[in-house]
Amino acid sequence: MSAKQIDFVIDNGVLQKCNLTAETIYIPGDIWSIGMNAFSDNNNNTTLKEVRFSNTDDGGAPICERIGIQAFAGCYNLETAYLPKNLDYISFSAFSGCSNLKELWMSSKTTTENNTFEGCTNLKIYYYEEQHDNEPGSLVIEEGTTEIPDLAYAGRTDLKKVTLPEGLISIGKAAFRGCTNLESINIPKTTVS
Repeated sequence: MSAKQIDFVIDNGVLQKCNLTAETIYIPGDIWSIGMNAFSDNNNNTTLKEVRFSNTDDGGAPICERIGIQAFAGCYNLETAYLPKNLDYISFSAFSGCSNLKELWMSSKTTTENNTFEGCTNLKIYYYEEQHDNEPGSLVIEEGTTEIPDLAYAGRTDLKKVTLPEGLISIGKAAFRGCTNLESINIPKTTVS
């Protein structure tokens, strides 16, 4: 039995449970999904502060595509999460109750369900596709982005100017709430909600 098999319960590529108790956990890169309550049903809710994904066994980028219902729910000491760039979907309440979660990195193309970040009052979501020009406080969202999720940039007091791409269809609820220093944002003609 390998250390990976002892540290994690993995069934058909789905991480069902994490048996580790640590401040930083590196999730195996060769899983395709994190199952329901995988981290919320053990001692991780008191010790876990940072989540990262390892490369696959052959050195490739992590392949995880989904995070299940309440996967990290109640991990109230979790502060930072670096999710895979190719992650497609984060399920209902996956990070609910992570009240100390301050920084989460993900793709702007990742779909999130309602209440994914419920109770994450200090959360700032950063997208890998973000581009910053030379002007401090400026943010340019990558061409091809069609949706900005609810609360995506909420609380980003560092933002002064935001440039959204043509082709953007929707901006989620309260996506820029609390961006108290935001002076300029362009809304493309393609945006309908």
